[in-house]
Amino acid sequence: MPKFCLTLVLACLLVSCGTDMPLPGSTFAPSISSQTPVIVTKPPVIATTTITSTTAPTLTPTASPTATSEPPRLELSFLGCYTSIDLTHQMGEVTNAYLLLSNTGQSAASNVCALLSASDEGRPHPDHLGCVLSLPAGYQVTFKLTVDTGFGKDSLIQVDVSSAEKVSAKLSRRSCRAIGAPRQEPGLFGVVRPIP
Repeated sequence: MPKFCLTLVLACLLVSCGTDMPLPGSTFAPSISSQTPVIVTKPPVIATTTITSTTAPTLTPTASPTATSEPPRLELSFLGCYTSIDLTHQMGEVTNAYLLLSNTGQSAASNVCALLSASDEGRPHPDHLGCVLSLPAGYQVTFKLTVDTGFGKDSLIQVDVSSAEKVSAKLSRRSCRAIGAPRQEPGLFGVVRPIP
């Protein structure tokens, strides 16, 4: 029996080897082994490219209601003028002019000065120049300026206003003999206050 078992195991092994040789006494035709080849493929490599734009976006400028680059707008007017004698400064006839300077623009003016001069000016009067450090938009200031003028002559007087922003105003007037002083409190001269 052990021989029989051994023969059976060997026969099974031979059949399982898949040889092309026929067994003795076998009627089968030889078979061709067609084992399917194993194909090993790698997953495809997908290249990715990131495209970045080097062009900056176009910005459309818009006007901001709070920020402005408009310069200040200075407006000048005579409130009145008259001639008198100035003994305090040892001068003869002088012309006193009362001026109203307003900033009607959208931005403040700084280092604003008004200078009074005359066509027949003698010595420089100490009060011929009036200045304020700042004149905000929507504010005004009144100046009383004095210039040395010729006695009994109808002098042409002129006021020149300038600011640090290079904004200026100019106003001239002929003869101040018939015009009097404005009715205004003396303490308000040179005081910056809102335009009413």
